[in-house]
Amino acid sequence: MPVNAKETLVWCLDNFVGFHEFKDDVHQPVGPSVNLMLYLSEQLDLNLEMTPPTPAARCFEQIKTGKADVMTNLIHTPERELIMDFVEMAERYSESLIVLNNTIKTISADNFITLNIATIRAHRFTESIEALLNANPVNQDLKLPDFDNALAMLKKRRIDGVLAPTVVAATLISIQSDQHLYQLVHMPKSLSGSKTVHIGVSKKTQITNLARRLDKAIKTAKQSSMFRQLYDQHKIDRPLNNLNSG
Repeated sequence: MPVNAKETLVWCLDNFVGFHEFKDDVHQPVGPSVNLMLYLSEQLDLNLEMTPPTPAARCFEQIKTGKADVMTNLIHTPERELIMDFVEMAERYSESLIVLNNTIKTISADNFITLNIATIRAHRFTESIEALLNANPVNQDLKLPDFDNALAMLKKRRIDGVLAPTVVAATLISIQSDQHLYQLVHMPKSLSGSKTVHIGVSKKTQITNLARRLDKAIKTAKQSSMFRQLYDQHKIDRPLNNLNSG
């Protein structure tokens, strides 16, 4: 590496609607996670390299081998801790159940485990939510490849609901021509588990003290108004304002 050349920070990312989203009319992803990572790389004097939209499983493999340095918006799990260090990033938005209007009003642990609930394979949930999903064996066969399939099953009343991160669900429903058919029922925080999302830093990264430096930069940004400007909660919440919610 030439003297004084910047190191490159490789961020492996999928298409996470509402946070780091790839759109047809732009060359790079957009969203609050992108704003934050651009800022952090500048603060750490690093060149940020963003991968094309990459399936999460492949990103984890790249983290494991050190081909990628970081992933973002991650829930902490013991399994992931084997290959990455975790840096607290932001407040986590809990999940919501997409249902047909006037069918389900509230969610409790008791009624949740009786429901046939579809999920999208790319989405991961906290251990507490996974346990509730697994309590109904039918849900094992309802891990679907995409959102369109899930909504089609819901409209035919073959399932009771579709569980997804709230912002993702709201954003995708907002572009449906028949969005008036749906309602979001929010998961109680008592059932959702983890309250934060993290940046996962590869244990094999070649960037010295990367996790510690990211943690310091994020904490500094949170002490000022900078973090709120970058990770704009109002923009994240905007799709929710146009939907019915329970």
